[in-house]
Amino acid sequence: MSRQDLGPEQHRAVVYSIDVWSVAKVSLPLYVAAFAAVVGLLVLLWAMLVATGSVDAFESFVEDTGYRNFEFVPSQMLSGVWGIALVLVIAGTAFNVVAVIVFNLLSSMLGGLQVVTVDKPTRRQVRGASR
Repeated sequence: MSRQDLGPEQHRAVVYSIDVWSVAKVSLPLYVAAFAAVVGLLVLLWAMLVATGSVDAFESFVEDTGYRNFEFVPSQMLSGVWGIALVLVIAGTAFNVVAVIVFNLLSSMLGGLQVVTVDKPTRRQVRGASR
């Protein structure tokens, strides 16, 4: 009887702990890249709104409602967005680290997390077996 006749093979593994430093090293660049992309998209959106005249129209609308000398200051807005992004990067990384610490504590008390993987044959392997 060949291995292909037996069907998919299952492998069991138990995760007892996750390295906290590894999570921090992966989380920080991931959040930095994600928020840099978001800030870049916001800058492109702002450029599109300025190019279409939407910003000027909104500023004049706000002035018509009773505010005087209302205008957006893009440099202050961008620095505020970068500040918020920095806080979210730090908070997200800290949350991931705390979550891993809690997982490690619970895992030591409850016995870990069992992971089951299944090796299924690829199409090429199946096609080769039928010949």
